[in-house]
Amino acid sequence: MMSPSLGDFRAIPHRVRRVANLVDAALWLGVSPTKVLDREWRLAVDITRFTLLPPHVRANLRTVCDVGANRGDWTAAILKLAQPKLAVAFEPIPEVFSELNARFSGRANVRCVRAAVGSSKTEVAFNVENQSELSSIRPLGDKGRKIHGAFVSRQKISVPLVTLDDELASLDEVSLLKLDVQGYENEVIRGAKETLNKCQCLMTEVLYERDYYAGALPFLELARLIEDTSPLRLSCVSEPVLTPDGLASWADAVFVKPS
Repeated sequence: MMSPSLGDFRAIPHRVRRVANLVDAALWLGVSPTKVLDREWRLAVDITRFTLLPPHVRANLRTVCDVGANRGDWTAAILKLAQPKLAVAFEPIPEVFSELNARFSGRANVRCVRAAVGSSKTEVAFNVENQSELSSIRPLGDKGRKIHGAFVSRQKISVPLVTLDDELASLDEVSLLKLDVQGYENEVIRGAKETLNKCQCLMTEVLYERDYYAGALPFLELARLIEDTSPLRLSCVSEPVLTPDGLASWADAVFVKPS
């Protein structure tokens, strides 16, 4: 039997924190701490970054919105962890949207919208990558292609572009808004001023590399835009995903409306 390495011992505090966070999430959801033994439940917590959310947000998820839903993993996970009255999921790539829509067929509390989200209502060119999760209105930059090994775009298509203010105008409140739009976050924010005023919590992917996507705002500039144009304030940031050379690549940031 091999002896434990130094790396094994260094990982212990991280594992302890992870278990503690999972137990905390279970308690705030009002479920047994034994839920941490349920692999699917743990996966849902990881996918949604649930432990980054403040307790009052976790406990009051009435309306959630998933912008850049892809095949719906995040939406499915948040539905597993909570019972929102409504989940709205946006995905522009037709074949991916078909999978998303089929996944939630028959769910009265899920509305799927085949569109990209931005600052105006129009048609827009959309860059489809072989890894659909990397697809974006913005071209994937050289640094991003190197990080992901995605050297050639699959195709460019035309998709509908909508704004959150138009699509969510009928809602009185948005409990949690999640953005995963690959560098197009600033345009989504510009089309969501009214939405952000009634939003309790925003979770968005943030980029550390300036040329990850062409024209994308890096983290600090995006955070400044969000705080300048909404009542939301930066609450926390996840541990970043690192590039092969050990530099921060991207992370998830949480912005919360002060109580």
